[in-house]
Amino acid sequence: MPYAAIVSVLQEEARLEPLLTRFPWLLPAIFLGGGLVLGFVIDRVVLGSLRRLAAKTRWEADDVIINSLRNMGLLWFFLAGAWGAVNATEFPARWEDLLRKSLQVLFIFSLTVVAARIASGLVTVYSGKSEGLLPSTSIFRNLTATVVFLVGALVVLDT
Repeated sequence: MPYAAIVSVLQEEARLEPLLTRFPWLLPAIFLGGGLVLGFVIDRVVLGSLRRLAAKTRWEADDVIINSLRNMGLLWFFLAGAWGAVNATEFPARWEDLLRKSLQVLFIFSLTVVAARIASGLVTVYSGKSEGLLPSTSIFRNLTATVVFLVGALVVLDT
């Protein structure tokens, strides 16, 4: 298990064993806090520069794709930190399995939200270019998002 190897390296190299035995919640807190900080940096710095770069192009789909990733970096890195925290903490097998499945479902749901944002945004871009062909774009946007959410729900039910 790679997380167990990371935990053992952290304990051996940093001589954290006495500290971790005294404060068993410290390593999971480090994973959660690190995930939040890294997600915040990715969300603000990397996606911010990508937004500025996409604003300079004429292609509208890149704006839709980047805007659909809004706040997802923070969530994804927090979920990664939570995954590491679950692996770094001793839980009963039943609870550990429940926590892992819950994190997996949240991740799949967040991917579904991004896919729905992209799909409905692309429908909006396409309908804006074809004036008069599509009578009501909100119906098509909502139908597109509904189909994507249904597919995401089926994926969640399959896991």
